[in-house]
Amino acid sequence: MRRMPGGAGRRIRRMNRWKKGIGLLLCAALLCGVFSVSAQGENIAEKPAPVLRVLLRRLNLTDRIDLTLAGAYQAETKNGTRIHLPADSSITVQVREDRLILFIGSFAVDAGSVLTLTRLQGNQTAHGFRVQPYDGFYAADLCLKVSGGQLQPVAILSVEDYLPGVVPYEMSDSFPMEALKAQAICARTYAISRMDASRDWDVTDTTNDQVFRGTLEAYSNAAAAVRATAGLGL
Repeated sequence: MRRMPGGAGRRIRRMNRWKKGIGLLLCAALLCGVFSVSAQGENIAEKPAPVLRVLLRRLNLTDRIDLTLAGAYQAETKNGTRIHLPADSSITVQVREDRLILFIGSFAVDAGSVLTLTRLQGNQTAHGFRVQPYDGFYAADLCLKVSGGQLQPVAILSVEDYLPGVVPYEMSDSFPMEALKAQAICARTYAISRMDASRDWDVTDTTNDQVFRGTLEAYSNAAAAVRATAGLGL
C-alpha cells in the first residue's frame, strides 16, 4: 500500500479530526439547548420547508433507471413536451447517444438531454417513486440529465421529506429519541448549509455529505424525531 507523504497525511488527519470535532460540538450544543424551545419551535415549523436537490450517486446508475411511481407525475422533456404518467406506472429511462429515452409500456419518447418528472396534486409526502431494485421511497420530483454520457439523477424534495431517509442511516433507529432529535437537527442544519443555486445539486446521497437511502416505514422512530424537530436548526 502506498503511503502519503508525512506532511500531507498529517494535514488530512488533522482536517478530518477538526471536521468531526465541529460536528460533535454542534450536536452537543443542540442537544443541550434546543429541546427547551416550545412555542418558538412551533412558529418555525409553520414556515415552508426549504427544497433540497440530492444527487443519487449511491445507486451507481450508469445509463438506465427503472422507476415505479406512487401517485401521478408529469414528465417534461427538454423541448417542452409534457406527458401524463398515471399513479402506479412503471417506467424506464435509458441513455442512448447522449439522449434520454423514456419508455412507458410499449411507447418510447426521445426526451433530449434533460427529463423532469414532477409530482401532480395530491399528498406530497405519500407521493413519490421507488428505484428498482431498491426499497427506499423518495417523496420527490426527479430531474434526469445526461452528463459525460451517463445518467445524472437528482431528487428534488422538501428537506423535511429528506431527513427521514438520512437520520436512521447516520444513527440507528433504535437510539434514544433525544439522540435522534439531535441528529435530525444536525442533519437539517448541514443540508441547508449546502444549498447552492449555482450548482446542479446541493448534496449527494453518500458519506461525502450524508447517507440518504429514501424512507422506510420500519424506521418510525427516526421519522418521529424529524417531525418533533421540524424547522429547528435552520
